[in-house]
Amino acid sequence: MEVLKKIFPFSFKFETTKQFVWTIILYAVACVVLGIVLGLMGRIPFVGWVFRIANYLTYPYCCGGVVFAILNKVGVIK
Repeated sequence: MEVLKKIFPFSFKFETTKQFVWTIILYAVACVVLGIVLGLMGRIPFVGWVFRIANYLTYPYCCGGVVFAILNKVGVIK
């Protein structure tokens, strides 16, 4: 569990419902912004593949962060 808290720090640091909502918004905005930036950087010749890989890894990370935040809020994991 400590490893998850290090990988997804925002998913475990909220105490109120307002902070929970802001956590979900943070992950959504990060996913959109990084998707746009890394998608544009992925068009660079010769090094674009690195940015495309990072872009593909961003979406599962954000989805995992949201899922762990929900599970933490519901009380399934602590």
